[in-house]
Amino acid sequence: MTFPATTPPQRPRWLRWTLRALFLVVAGAVVSTPWWGPQTLARLDYFRIRRVEFEGVRFVNPSELVTKLALDTTSSIWDDLDQYALRVAKHPLVQAVEVTRTLPSTVVLRIVERLPIALVSDNGTLGSGTLGSGTLGSGTLDPVDATGHRLPIDPARKNLDVPIVATADTAILRFLDALRADAPRLYDRVIEVKRVNKREFWMQLKGVTVRTNDDVTLDRLGDILRVEESLAQQNQHVVELDLRFQDQVIARTP
Repeated sequence: MTFPATTPPQRPRWLRWTLRALFLVVAGAVVSTPWWGPQTLARLDYFRIRRVEFEGVRFVNPSELVTKLALDTTSSIWDDLDQYALRVAKHPLVQAVEVTRTLPSTVVLRIVERLPIALVSDNGTLGSGTLGSGTLGSGTLDPVDATGHRLPIDPARKNLDVPIVATADTAILRFLDALRADAPRLYDRVIEVKRVNKREFWMQLKGVTVRTNDDVTLDRLGDILRVEESLAQQNQHVVELDLRFQDQVIARTP
């Protein structure tokens, strides 16, 4: 016996339109969540900022960064974090900053500091100044970064051990920055660098004086270590190395 196929009952038209409308409402709510979600959550006390963490901080005083943030009792981790990054970036020791949130009430600031590369005399002369800010003697020595930007760091308090330069010579500062990044062993030995003329640098390293052209490469500076090791094996001590002549190192001994 064969039974005729049955047709499933049709939903009333009003129900179909109601379901479609409900679907559109739910879909719209989901799509717009990034807009209304944070605004709604920001009103909840549970998400108020109660803790601030810093990463990458060495020279900056964290309390100064907190002041820059300008947080109040209504600040929420769902606030626009870019505004906090812009505020902190105004600090003279901050080169870059990234702000992230950690639920339920913590913001994390990853700081890239402007690093001191040298100490520069504020009046262009060396020998009679003092470290740190102030006007003792005839001048002071102020920390600068690789761009010559003067940094509000007290060298005495931070036990800052960086080379001294007479002026914020950008070529010298770039040279020192590259030296620190790629040849830290040599950078740590540099006491003072100055320009002798338009083409030459004079450097006082721990244990030896070095004369070189201002376009010296890091590989060429590596000859310093090789010559010192070679002379040490011969029980000789070098007091000055001259790298100004191509493919030659002139060593002067006592």
